[in-house]
Amino acid sequence: MTEEKNTWRFSESRPIRPFKISEHALVSTGFRTRDDIDFSTQNPWHLTVEPEEIENETFHPSFDLTVDRDSLSSETGIGLCDLDLSLIVTSPASHISECFEKWRIEDFPDQYSMNYQALRNLSCRRGYRFSLIVSPNRPLDTAFRTASSPGQVVASRTFDVTITESGSGFPVELADPESFVEHMGLPKETVWVIQWLTESDFDRPVEDVLCVYLNREEGEKILRLSNRDAVGNAFWREIATEVFVEICLNLFKKETDPPLDPDGLLYKMTHKLSTESGLDFDGLISKSEDGTKGAGFFRAHLQKGLELGDRIKKINLAGRAQ
Repeated sequence: MTEEKNTWRFSESRPIRPFKISEHALVSTGFRTRDDIDFSTQNPWHLTVEPEEIENETFHPSFDLTVDRDSLSSETGIGLCDLDLSLIVTSPASHISECFEKWRIEDFPDQYSMNYQALRNLSCRRGYRFSLIVSPNRPLDTAFRTASSPGQVVASRTFDVTITESGSGFPVELADPESFVEHMGLPKETVWVIQWLTESDFDRPVEDVLCVYLNREEGEKILRLSNRDAVGNAFWREIATEVFVEICLNLFKKETDPPLDPDGLLYKMTHKLSTESGLDFDGLISKSEDGTKGAGFFRAHLQKGLELGDRIKKINLAGRAQ
């Protein structure tokens, strides 16, 4: 009798964590962005708002801090007295995170509201990520699959508030002045520069195609410019216009096939400029090959699309003009 061979196998892919975490400790925690709405425990938690809403004083992030202490202790193997709950706020625009509060798990408020003015220290240009993090509050004895160091995350919950996408959205990072000299061969006084992450495939999400590096000496101040300030709003749109002019000249000179991916940078730029100028994809390619006239064409239509002129008209010169 011939022995049958096993010709198939089961397999699965899942993350293997170095220590135990609690998946349930924070699921009942609620969050809201204004005082006149109810707390929501939706998971994942994500809300997209208009720029004016996140810049208004009615934007008042609050938490209903509900922690399942039994699940936390049993699922992590750590005593409650050895754990802290921290509130971390991240600004995606400036890639800066700040710890606003830290409590002992045995002693935190039932509800907590953030100070509006404190948030102003972080750029809100692309929204905020609010993270609740549970980690050991002191070094613990080492045990198998058990966290033992402060900073090791044993439970977490994030709440994302993002800004509606506009024509001025692109990835931004800060760079030290010396890095422009050492890594890019540019003067340290450079204010911004585009780093291209690909040489040919532009029909992809913008974060896969490029990143705009701001000089840290000016960038931290630029990123804090408020959309509610007329000068700051116009300044950002002028930067966005010049960034997109360079993007257009690069994209349309190197691409010959019409874009297909609605989430891709090339598709979005083509749609935006076709809407504003009336030219199709081939027409935009021709303009990119037209030297300084092409640059002027893209700049003018981008200024129109980003409403730069309207924003400049809204600037109140009282107290500014000399």
